[in-house]
Amino acid sequence: MKTNQLLFITVILMIITTSISYAQENANENYVSIEKRLDAEILKMREQAVEHEEKQKEKLKNKIEEINKLLDKNEISNGEANTQKKEAAENAAQGIIAYQQLMDSKIDYMRARNVVEKSGQWVELNPIDYEVKIFNEHNRNYKKYQRTHSGLVLGLGYNYMNGDNLDIDDFSYKNNNFLQLGLQFSTRLNKDKGLFRVKYGLDMILHSTELNGNRAVTIGGSNTNIEPIGFDVKKAQFTQLQFVAPFHLVIGGSNRKDYEDGRVRFDYYDNWEFGLGGFAGFNVSSTLNYKFKQDGRTVRQETTNAFDTNPFVYGLDAYVSKGSISLFGRMNLNDVFKSGSVDAQYVSFGIRFQ
Repeated sequence: MKTNQLLFITVILMIITTSISYAQENANENYVSIEKRLDAEILKMREQAVEHEEKQKEKLKNKIEEINKLLDKNEISNGEANTQKKEAAENAAQGIIAYQQLMDSKIDYMRARNVVEKSGQWVELNPIDYEVKIFNEHNRNYKKYQRTHSGLVLGLGYNYMNGDNLDIDDFSYKNNNFLQLGLQFSTRLNKDKGLFRVKYGLDMILHSTELNGNRAVTIGGSNTNIEPIGFDVKKAQFTQLQFVAPFHLVIGGSNRKDYEDGRVRFDYYDNWEFGLGGFAGFNVSSTLNYKFKQDGRTVRQETTNAFDTNPFVYGLDAYVSKGSISLFGRMNLNDVFKSGSVDAQYVSFGIRFQ
């Protein structure tokens, strides 16, 4: 493969790696933000305890003033006034202590269970779900139904060219490789149920095909052919790099989870699903690598973008999966080459992690 193609793939891998690191950092930030929200709620409770204590002191002050007025009017004796003042002070102190103990017990429970009290109910804070609604009923990040999820896709498999005068025996099994790397989005069609959904995104596809029997991709004028090349070759590898946009209609099970604060989430992990759809995109580059012996020396020869290939690609794709692992099969409907000299379409199948 040419150096610029290797550089291109390296950049793509670096971008994806950076995205993963960024997502992990965001996850840590979201986890910290939940702790901060819990600390903020506890601080509010501490402030409420201080306010309650001040109110009790103010009530005690007013009560003592009332007792002094009665004493000044000679409506009660000095002994009775002192007794009432003592009782009022004890009641105020007991109220302050009881309220403080209540706050302390609630705070201990909140820290132990990672919950907050809202509308008379305890609401669990989930550090995995980053759209937690705690203080603001109109929080923009809060969604009762989260319909769209996203993630990375990695597909590995085998591919060959199918067409007239071509069959699977014409290709090298060990060196025919299919690679898929991309970003995928999944959206439920019904907000209340998770059975039907669509998946879509953007993929980088790498088709790598090696022919057997000293056959290779050759150029004759404006026509590209797959035919014997007249000498022994150790390797004749044809590689195409493509960008495609996949789209699938998906049927599969899901587990619904309802939270006390009204959130509804769907978990698709460890469920079976079936997807049927297609893809469309364009071809980025086409490269042919020869490896053969000449005068006792090993010769490597590379030719890039010198073939009569179709710039646009499209086809069908289907898969069945359980959890994050799926088995897929796909077929390109476009001809690999423009000319009518050779009839060839890619057929690919393998395993996909999504």
